[in-house]
Amino acid sequence: MTREYLGNVKLGSVASMTQKGRWVFLERHHEIAVSSVDAEGVIYCSPVWYTIIDQRIFLPVDQASKHFQNIEDGSKMTGVVFVGGEELCTARGVQIQGQGQLVTDPALRERCLDQLVEKIFGFGHPHKQTYIEYRESFDKNTLELVPDKMITWDLRKTYNLPMYTSRRL
Repeated sequence: MTREYLGNVKLGSVASMTQKGRWVFLERHHEIAVSSVDAEGVIYCSPVWYTIIDQRIFLPVDQASKHFQNIEDGSKMTGVVFVGGEELCTARGVQIQGQGQLVTDPALRERCLDQLVEKIFGFGHPHKQTYIEYRESFDKNTLELVPDKMITWDLRKTYNLPMYTSRRL
């Protein structure tokens, strides 16, 4: 099929995730690339861990975080969780556009930390206690990324022919 035949087709119309699928995808992963903009218009992007509680996205940030400062100055946030390997036919991800809000409830912050530590380190990991102590000493802030819009893609839905599996990203 040619472009003339198909017209302009958005990838999201043929390869997006369902509402349930996007949350399942987000719950299975723990790394997100988060971007915010400072007062001078410079985009700051960094990879951070995250956790999901009741379809809410929580990010641990330290008090010196540029994202924390940018959010206080009114910046919006965008986060991307991407999984793809090397083959185009397996690329999938979720982009979350929204607002960052500081979590002020100590019980919720503690629950976020506990869930994040369990998800990433599990039982008996040698760095588990070190991370917990670091969070207690320096990194007590938690941001909630409140979605305004989510954009999803799952190329496994479009590339089902064997000839496409050999293409690389």
